[in-house]
Amino acid sequence: MKQIDFSAQLTGKTIDKIYKAGMQMGSDQYSAWFFIFTFIEFDKFLEIEGDIDGIHIRIKLTTISELRGRFEKSQSLKDPDLQNSFLVKENEPLGKVIGNTIKKCELGVDREKLMKIKNKENNLYSYIRFYFDRFYITVFEGEHGLAISVGPQLN
Repeated sequence: MKQIDFSAQLTGKTIDKIYKAGMQMGSDQYSAWFFIFTFIEFDKFLEIEGDIDGIHIRIKLTTISELRGRFEKSQSLKDPDLQNSFLVKENEPLGKVIGNTIKKCELGVDREKLMKIKNKENNLYSYIRFYFDRFYITVFEGEHGLAISVGPQLN
């Protein structure tokens, strides 16, 4: 599989909506197994999938028409991954990025851990980090599904 340069394609794009899919782990904890980012004036969506091996995330950039098809299938119970999908709200930590333009995007790979996986894929990463004007956000595999951390912009 050919490695896709996500950074070049995502830099300069403005995040429109974010969907999360997962399950409720209690009254105040939600375990997401994937996030879907859509963008303003960009015909692709970014899917970040967790719970692959407990270490890595899978990242795919796909046409927006495929996302529409997947949501249609989820309505007819043919795509169970989207059955429990919800729009991320702006007051949630991940929602902070909605409406912001990506200034830079980094992908991290822990090569040592990746070499232990039998089916090596080019789209497996340790994290993806998005830089915005005043902050950055990192998505990675956490203890229970995908996790995020938010930090101040250093430069």
